[in-house]
Amino acid sequence: MLVGGDRFAGRAFFSRYIGGKLKYPHPAVDARRFLDSLADHAARERIDVILPTSDYTVGAMVEGRGQLGGLARHCLPSESAWQLFRDKWETLSLANKLGIRAPKTYCCGNETELRSLLGSLDYPLVVKPRKSAGAIGFFLLGKPSDLPPDCFQAASGSDAVFDFQRPLVQEYIPGEIHDVCLLFNHGEPRAALTQKRLKMYPSSGGAGILNVTTDEPELKEQAIALLKAAQWHGPAQVEFKRGVDGRDYLMEVNGRLWGTLDLAVAAGINFPLLASRIAARGDVRPVTSYHVGLSYRWPWPYGILNAAETGRWFRTLGEFFGAGRGVKSDLWMSDLVPVFAEIVFAGQRFLSNRKAHRAGNAPLRRMRQVFHHKNC
Repeated sequence: MLVGGDRFAGRAFFSRYIGGKLKYPHPAVDARRFLDSLADHAARERIDVILPTSDYTVGAMVEGRGQLGGLARHCLPSESAWQLFRDKWETLSLANKLGIRAPKTYCCGNETELRSLLGSLDYPLVVKPRKSAGAIGFFLLGKPSDLPPDCFQAASGSDAVFDFQRPLVQEYIPGEIHDVCLLFNHGEPRAALTQKRLKMYPSSGGAGILNVTTDEPELKEQAIALLKAAQWHGPAQVEFKRGVDGRDYLMEVNGRLWGTLDLAVAAGINFPLLASRIAARGDVRPVTSYHVGLSYRWPWPYGILNAAETGRWFRTLGEFFGAGRGVKSDLWMSDLVPVFAEIVFAGQRFLSNRKAHRAGNAPLRRMRQVFHHKNC
């Protein structure tokens, strides 16, 4: 197995279990060069299947798959389906047509519309980009003045993945986040698993850092209906919020492999392997059985960041690391180098963030956040 990236700064590059590293241009900088580089690597290394894992790489491959020709197989959605679920507003519109409950949402064309709307709604509210990833650009507001006055200076950071110029305003749904993890083959489900986020970073609604597998048939049914309507192909994660009223609300769809993938694999559904087999062989037998009640945690840096965010170090770390003897973790004693590499990268990102803040780039810093999430 080969691992690729625009720079060797991810912990996967330092694992003893990879077969090699590939470097390519970042697709946001030059998508054509990125695809040309992939094609070159595929021909030279005789790569059978390519599994992109970020919104940038999936998007570039979806839109430019013709550049790869027949050099490597992949498991990618159609461009129309990809663009549909990249757009949170269009996703919620489809959900409404299918009778799937979602939070009340308003789409604003600019900052003036946004600030006018904020003065006429009940709080709390959520403001987030129409297109985004990893909770970046997410603001939870208790009153209109909670939205930073300079946040729209980050609009220049909009690109193929992020749209900071057209924000969404959404009613805040307090409750638990449940994910439906899926694999589809041209509109037909081939694997499904549900999980609940016990702890997150940021805690207001970010990536899961302590999750547990569940069995939620109704959530699976709604997620499958949504992806079927788009004739989805490949992996996807559908996010729901279970409110204090006991009702489930669709939040968004992530059309790629997700950051908490480790839990699904440990529970018995190897989504990357199944996606590779669909790409290489055309199909796989449906897989629906897995270990329910299995917990998984991501200690570094997310457990530490969660404790720093709350300010209650002893209590938070006690809850996180005392979650039970049977809890799995991405800290493997047989493969510790990636952990030390992540510590170095976290320090570099922190210093870079401080430098950007001093240079006057605070708005964009808030949008991008200090630490990138696992799925970015």
